[in-house]
Amino acid sequence: MDREKTITLDKLTTMTIKHVIFVIILLVSFKLSAQDQKKSTLKSFPKIELGIRGLDLAYEHALSPVLLVEPYISFGKEYQIGITSQRGFVFDLGDDYITLGSHLKLYYSLNKRRLKEKNMAKNAGNFLGTKMEYIYLFLDDEEGANYVNTSLYWGIQRSLRDQYLWGFYLGLGNYYNFETSTFSDVSFIANIKIGLSL
Repeated sequence: MDREKTITLDKLTTMTIKHVIFVIILLVSFKLSAQDQKKSTLKSFPKIELGIRGLDLAYEHALSPVLLVEPYISFGKEYQIGITSQRGFVFDLGDDYITLGSHLKLYYSLNKRRLKEKNMAKNAGNFLGTKMEYIYLFLDDEEGANYVNTSLYWGIQRSLRDQYLWGFYLGLGNYYNFETSTFSDVSFIANIKIGLSL
């Protein structure tokens, strides 16, 4: 039993180290892009968003002219999109959940948007991102399930009017299930949101 726990912890540590190394490589590879940005256009602000995953309460915090971190808490319904060997294309709504997590977003289109005099409000732009989140599912017939999700994605965010914004992202991620001590296969992730900055 102790050997199984050690192997599971080793797998989780290896997965975490791989993601940290990937983020470092991603940030270093875009260093020239970050240096090209002449003035900071990213702003820090709280927001409420409603998306296909549920309701998010978040805070976008600018770390640099092109990098921001977005911690959040989310409430909603689990969903699964993918292609399986047994069922083909899958879109399932599942159990209710609560999530605590954080996005790290690297904007790469800010200079072009500024040169074209496009709207830069509400951190409008294209970005590459990574997120890590803890998910607790409220299961009907059990005590609940605990997961950690790590994902890499591409997304956009745009200002609508005044305090409103919208955005979406597409990417790949996987889950670690604490109850079964297993990792999921890599899966497709997507979300579209409409929000209000506070």
